[in-house]
Amino acid sequence: MTKMIRDRFGRPATSISASEAKNVGIIMEAASEGHLVALTRYGKVRAVVVPIEDYEEMTRTEPDLGELGREFEALYASMQTPAVKAANAAAFALDPREMGRLAAARSHRARQPRKSA
Repeated sequence: MTKMIRDRFGRPATSISASEAKNVGIIMEAASEGHLVALTRYGKVRAVVVPIEDYEEMTRTEPDLGELGREFEALYASMQTPAVKAANAAAFALDPREMGRLAAARSHRARQPRKSA
């Protein structure tokens, strides 16, 4: 049985047998349309052809720091709900001894076995 090859979005690869692969145009067309192409021989995947965009992404050596920064800022902003902002403000307003006491109490509660229902 042929192993199912999928792209990063979970879409199955287009499967082409070795005898069909003699027509390179079929492979080129499928890959240029954005499909992974699994090349099989005797029903077993032997190679995978990827679209150029996927290849370029896989081989990019330097991350786009601007894009990573924008993604981080968007994620951070999405986490800043009014409740989170209030909890952060309350935590930073605590005196260090009070913060230590609360952390110790929380740690102690986390170590206690949970009661079964």
